[in-house]
This record gives sequence, C-alpha cells and structure tokens, in this order.
Amino acid sequence: MVKLGGDGLIDAMAAAAEEMQLRVGSELLGHADAVIGVG
Repeated sequence: MVKLGGDGLIDAMAAAAEEMQLRVGSELLGHADAVIGVG
C-alpha cells in the first residue's frame, strides 16, 4: 500500500512515470519490430 503524503506521493509518481516509460518503450520496440519485419 502506498502512503500518500510527502515522500510517499513522490515515490508513487516516480513509479507511475517509470511504468509509463516502460510501456511506451515496449510499444515503440513493437512498432519498430513490425516495421523491420514488413520491410
């Protein structure tokens, strides 16, 4: 459970940002693989 307040909120935001970054990164890699596969 994430406690919101002070560092807890910062940690939650950092974790969310990291998760978004990983998700976007994997999506971009997927698109790149698709383009390379087609090309």
